[in-house]
Order: sequence, then C-alpha cells, then structure tokens
Amino acid sequence: MSPFAAQEVNEGPMVQELRRVLGRLETALSAISDALVITDDQGLVIWCNQSFDRFINQPRMLSLGRPILPLLPRDHQGEPLLAAHVIATASRLPGSTTVLLQRQPLQACEIEWRPVDSEEPAPVIFCIRDISSRISNQELRATAERIEQQRQNSDRLNRELQQQQLALANLVRECSVTGLPNRRGLRERLDLALEQLSQRDGLLGVLFCDLDHFKDVNDMHGHQVGDALLIEISKRLQESLPADATVSRLGGDEFVVLTGRIRDGSEALAIARKLQQRIGEPWLMHGHHFTPSMSVGIAVTDDPAAEAEELLRRADVAMYHAKRSRNESIALHDTSIEARFSASRRVHQELRRAILNQNLSLAYQPIVSIQDHAARCNSHESDSASGDGRILGHEALVRLRPEQGLPIDSEQLILEAERTGMVLELGSWVINEGLRQLQPHPQRPDHWSLAINISPLQLEQSGFAGGLLQKIEAMAIDPRRLVLELTETRILKDTKTGIEALASLRDHGVRVHLDDFGTGYASYSWLARLPIDGIKIDREFTAALGRDSRRERMTSSMIRLGLDLGLEVVAEGIETEQQRLALQAMGCCLGQGHLFGRPGELP
Repeated sequence: MSPFAAQEVNEGPMVQELRRVLGRLETALSAISDALVITDDQGLVIWCNQSFDRFINQPRMLSLGRPILPLLPRDHQGEPLLAAHVIATASRLPGSTTVLLQRQPLQACEIEWRPVDSEEPAPVIFCIRDISSRISNQELRATAERIEQQRQNSDRLNRELQQQQLALANLVRECSVTGLPNRRGLRERLDLALEQLSQRDGLLGVLFCDLDHFKDVNDMHGHQVGDALLIEISKRLQESLPADATVSRLGGDEFVVLTGRIRDGSEALAIARKLQQRIGEPWLMHGHHFTPSMSVGIAVTDDPAAEAEELLRRADVAMYHAKRSRNESIALHDTSIEARFSASRRVHQELRRAILNQNLSLAYQPIVSIQDHAARCNSHESDSASGDGRILGHEALVRLRPEQGLPIDSEQLILEAERTGMVLELGSWVINEGLRQLQPHPQRPDHWSLAINISPLQLEQSGFAGGLLQKIEAMAIDPRRLVLELTETRILKDTKTGIEALASLRDHGVRVHLDDFGTGYASYSWLARLPIDGIKIDREFTAALGRDSRRERMTSSMIRLGLDLGLEVVAEGIETEQQRLALQAMGCCLGQGHLFGRPGELP
C-alpha cells in the first residue's frame, strides 16, 4: 500500500467526505461556461476554472500567483478590460460592468465581482460571462459606438474639469498655510507698487527672504511643526513692518517683502536687519526650542518701468549671494553680485561638463618639514625621513580644464560642487586618481604620503568608509600613507554617521586632518568630537604673522594646543622665510605654501 493510501485510511470518514465534496465542487465549477477566477485582496490569482483558462488562452499553472489585470484581454479600444481602481476596491464593494472584447467577430462580456465577506482580508470572485448571443450584431456595434461616445464624453469632461481647476487656481491670491499673498498676489501688488513710483518720491525695495535649514525642521519634526513655524514667521514679519509694506510667501521657505517708500539701499538694509532680529527670537513648539534665521537679498529701484520679474530675480540673486557668504546674511544687489552670480553659473556648467567628460586633473603641492628635528613633533614620518625643508608628502588639489574662458579657482570650484551635490561625483574621481598615485612607486620613499580633501557629504554616504578601505586593499596601498582632509564650511550634518566613518578609517591606519582650522566651523569644539590625527592652520593666520599681534598669539596657541593633544600640525599658505621662521619658533612641524613649491606635477 502506498503512503498516500495509508494516509487516506487514517484520515477518518469526515475528512474523506469533505475531499469528495470538494472534488465534486471542482468538477462542477470547471464544467460551467462562465469564466470564474478568485483573487486575493491584492489582485493576485489564487484559483480559476477551465473556462477562465480558455478565456485568457493560458493554462492554469501559468496564471496562479500572477496579477489578474495583465492576464485579461484588451477591450475593443485596446484598453485594459478592468480599470485598476476596480481591483483596488473589489475586496470591499461588489460591482459589474459590460465590455466589448478586441476580437473578431465582436464579442460582448459581462463581468461581475463580489468579495468573500467571510474572510479577512477578503478574496474576490470574478465571473466573466459571454453575453454576445443576447445581442444582435447590429446591437453589438451600436453598443461599441455608445461606449466609445461615453469614453470621448468622459475625456472631454476631464479636460473641462482640468480647465476649471486651472481657472480656480488662477483666482487664488493667498497662501493656504499663512494667508499671505502668494506668487500671483505678490505680482499684482508689485506691478501696482511700480506704477505708483511715478507719483511719489523714494525707492521701492524688494526683500527676498529665505529661511535657513527649514527642510531640517520638516524632516525632523514633521510638516505640522513646519507649517506652524511658517505661520509664526509670517506673523513676525508683519509685526515688524509698517502698514504700507507687503509680506508674501512664494512657497516653501521663501518670503518676499515689498517696502513702502525708502530713501536708499541703506534703509532697506536696516529693514532687513530688523526683520532678521525679530525672526531670530527663540520659538517653542511641542516642547522643542527653535531659533529661526534667514538670509535676505535686496533689490531697489526708482524706475516705474522696471520689470517686476527682473526685480524679483535680482533680489533672489542677492539672497543666493548672502546665503553663500561666510560673514554676511544680507546682501544688496549690485553689479559685483551679478558678476559673481554669472561666474558661479559658469562654474556650475563647466563642472557638470568636466565630470561628464572626465576633463579633470590633480595638481600636487608639497608638504615639508619645517623643524630640524622631527622628534619634537607628533608627525607620522621617522627621524631619518625628517629635515628642514624636506618634502614629506603632497596635497592633491583638483583642477578643472575649462573648455573655454579662464581657469576656475579651486576654492570656487569646491564651493559650487558642495552647493549642488556634485561633490560626490567629483570626490569619487579625486579619490580614485589619488589612490592610483599612492600605489608602490620606485621613485617615492616609504614615508611619502598624499593628502586628499573630502567633503562631509561624502562621509555621510552609507558605505563610504568600507568602499574606500576595499579600494586601498585591492590596490595594495599602505593606508598610513593616505591623509584625508575634512574640509569646507559645515563639517558634518549627520554627526553620528560621519564620526563612525572617520573612526573606521583611522582604525585601519588612514590619517585624518581637520582643514582650515580656526575659521568657520573648523573650530576648537570639533577637536573633542572628531577622531582626527592633525590640524591645518588656515592661511589667513599664516599671512598675519609679523603684521597682526593678536592673530599671531592665536596661531601660537593653536599650535601648542595641537601638539599638546598629540596631533600633527600643518601650517598652510607659507610664502616668506619670515613666516617659516616664526612658525618654526612656535613649534609647528609641517608647512605648505608657495615658499616650498606651487601645485604641479608629481616628481
């Protein structure tokens, strides 16, 4: 006796009877002419009868587990037999429809669907019935024409609804969140203000205000808090302005203020500072403290014939300049700002082309020892490799070969890459090219190292450290010869991810230096937070040696602090022998600048 037979004997009479009933039911359902199919609540086929197999001209085993919609034939217009929304709602609501198939001769079908309410989530039973015999050929064609007419009417109705919605949108003049005039309302008020310029003295000022880091508020606390902050900002702006001024919200975190009559640009600057001061007052929401801030760009005119859109563009350009500035968060549009904006746009275009065409190169600036005895320093090289003025490594500096025009300044290049996110592609190219130079080379001593600048955006990318270490291993590079310089103005946004990446790299021997130390975000607080091996004293401190006693004392204290913490200390921008001697007297170990060599080819 087979094991299956033994199982049947052991099942008992009730189970056996159930099997027989199910078998009869399967036979009966397969014998009927209506096509039956059962889907789950997601529209996947879980059972069908033989009539359904014939209807779709496909064996059952190829249908099970597949979505029902692609299995069904097309209607006479080539459209899906069932709309997607039918599948989405069929597990909740029964229904039916009549369709004409894309077949010759023309065939009419009635499709009914009903959920199986006894299960949760509910499967759906579809019954497809051929009703062509009930309809004459003439009626079939008439039905086809009627369905086509209904479709055309539906399309026309949709177009009319879209036009009505557009017409309604054109009537809306207010922001739905703040109640302030929106872009359309602002344009009307700006046109009116320009017309009135000919009837009164004074200038019209346009202040383009952009909140700083507003996206972070939405991301961390949700759009409800973000909207509440926008409402609060709108109130503060209105409270800080005279009655004849206009505040509008363009969208997102952008607000525009139209001043009343002002005497000159300096008065517009004073208004902007007042607004910034009011906006910067602390704000409490749901137990969270916020200190908002904003950048402001200003355009002024006394010309009634000025174009409204051009005024807004100038104010926007000035705001863009203010947001990028390290020292100022307000800017008044002038020709120099316009020139810088045009230059930035050119850099963006050239950088995009250079990345796509690999039209990039690296220049290498030497890093030398400026101490007679390296043992006094915490540098990586051995005593035998030291010596005053001896080259211990190079810094790789990316260069762009423009297709036309003058060469592009490296700092401007990096700032634009950071701003646009292209620094990820640019940084990947720099790392690959730099690692290629670090491979064993007979003309380079073992102590020689290469410093490569990396962006915080790269560190915050998942898998950055692991990917870099894999490349180092695959290329047989000693990781101790690679120095990563963490640069730019904002250090790390996602501190946890960045610090973990740095720690992983250092654990494997890669060294990390904090660039531009003493300026911007590269300050003392990061020495305690970041896993680093060294600091690079910014060139503005080096340039002040012998000319600015306060900066000179600051430079000396930074060098002492670095050495006390066991860090390598590199001074940038050394151009004179006097600067080298002063840094040497302060205990600085390593130097870099035009005194020792300009960026160029590797020896």
